[in-house]
Amino acid sequence: MRPSIHRRQLNAALVGGVAVLALMWVAHIPGGAVSVAYLGPAIIFFLLLWLGRYPGARLLVAFSRTGRKRSGTPAVIPPRRAGPDLPRGGRLLACALAGRAPPLSIRPV
Repeated sequence: MRPSIHRRQLNAALVGGVAVLALMWVAHIPGGAVSVAYLGPAIIFFLLLWLGRYPGARLLVAFSRTGRKRSGTPAVIPPRRAGPDLPRGGRLLACALAGRAPPLSIRPV
């Protein structure tokens, strides 16, 4: 076995052991078991990515190779309407609320 493979396996074992100890420690905290159960899949997925294993990589490559071929014709873009640009959405609301400020209140001295 090459030293780099041995070191990688040792690192993976150490990371796995530390992760198990951390999960056991968190499980003793009140509500920790629920947190571990909720975050467990994300933690496992992160560890797999960190260790260089990419779940579903072969499936993605196979899917990209068997994908539909694109035609050489460009997509048809509908012509823009020739009317005036009226405010819509948030701009319409801003235009409706914008106006003259209320007059200053003058208090007698």
